[in-house]
Amino acid sequence: KEDSGTMISDRYVNTDYDFSIIPPKGWTVFYAEPGSGPNDPIVTFLGPKKKLLEGIDEVSPYIYINANELGDNTYQENLDSRITQYHNMEKTGGIKIQSESTVNIITEHGKTYAAYILLASQQNVGGWPVPFAQAIISHSNFIYGITLASHEHHFDDDMVIFDNVLNSFDVVLETAATETAATETAATETAGGGCLIATAT
Repeated sequence: KEDSGTMISDRYVNTDYDFSIIPPKGWTVFYAEPGSGPNDPIVTFLGPKKKLLEGIDEVSPYIYINANELGDNTYQENLDSRITQYHNMEKTGGIKIQSESTVNIITEHGKTYAAYILLASQQNVGGWPVPFAQAIISHSNFIYGITLASHEHHFDDDMVIFDNVLNSFDVVLETAATETAATETAATETAGGGCLIATAT
């Protein structure tokens, strides 16, 4: 299936999976390769290289997004299956879970989404554990995994960036409707001699 994701202004918009999100400023956007499988990321945001606090090595944080249709299972059934997989991976030493929580993400347009947040580290990668955070969100018939991977030296700072990305998550149709309404409001106020309201798009 051809990827329908594209950048519109500062926002990544994917009409096939009905969501949009704003990548961090200055990060590079990589689209899915042709022939990618259902478990491959549909988009990846790669951050600039950062020097480690010790040594001379440089590493880049990245955020990637998976999206799948729920199919015959509910969001909770899909989520429970993933959580079970993570717990099994911890038992076999693949990852080490630091925390799990369910939170409400309130987007910049005031929409609220329930999200499962996993903080963990992947073991035995290049000789050191790689910390990562994953948010699992659902709306309509889709389930999304939004994941940050970073080096432990910069993980806390990159989590702030990750939170901002999550808060920009929105549904394509609702985003378009909101921005259209804002544009119409601004145009009406301009026509009436009022101050033009600058709308971020």
